[in-house]
Amino acid sequence: MKIRNPRLIRLVAWMGAGVIRLWTRTLRVRTDSRGQRTDPWDPDLRERFIYALWHENLAVAFALKNAAPLRILISQSADGELMSQMAESFGVQTVRGSSTRGGVEALDQLLELSHTCHFLTIPDGPQGPRRIVKRGLAYFASRSGMRVVPFGVGFSRAWRARSWDRTAIPKPGSTMTVVAGRIIQVPPDIGKRALEDYAVQIEQAIQEANDCAEAWAAGKKPAPPPWSEIVAQAA
Repeated sequence: MKIRNPRLIRLVAWMGAGVIRLWTRTLRVRTDSRGQRTDPWDPDLRERFIYALWHENLAVAFALKNAAPLRILISQSADGELMSQMAESFGVQTVRGSSTRGGVEALDQLLELSHTCHFLTIPDGPQGPRRIVKRGLAYFASRSGMRVVPFGVGFSRAWRARSWDRTAIPKPGSTMTVVAGRIIQVPPDIGKRALEDYAVQIEQAIQEANDCAEAWAAGKKPAPPPWSEIVAQAA
């Protein structure tokens, strides 16, 4: 059942944020940036990134601490309004729009804010298909010049909703793991075909990071990624 009454949306958002806040305090959180300077909770991080993760992990992302301003793109639907109010209760500001409603206005706002804050994007939302990246993320990365950091999330114990995205709900006292994939730079002024290619690259990178995070949550510590020596030499 969709909630459309504005007062009821505010009430549910307030209650939902409180539940998430209490519930996430019981979680053990482990992160692995894979040798890269990409952690949004690092106060010394100067570069601003576009972080991309699957829709099924969105609710948990609200509870992650971040040192720099963070904005998230959320649809203009009633469900989006609920998620927007919940996000803002955690200090995460939102930009409203999607590929179906308000997309052009949202892109203009994102470009105005580029490099002033981090962005959190859900490239398979708001309605799926699940774990498929749309071309819009690559287009924004190309236009803004900001680099994309794929994020994977895993849980040692979790329930799965019967929604289209199989939303993950970690059980109290479980471990949440967050793994960063390799940074992706989308070149400026590229055509539609190249944007599609980069969308596929981002999709594969998110899935690889997600597989790694889920394996770590199950007890298998991530091995050093193939790019770790290059990152170490550049540092």
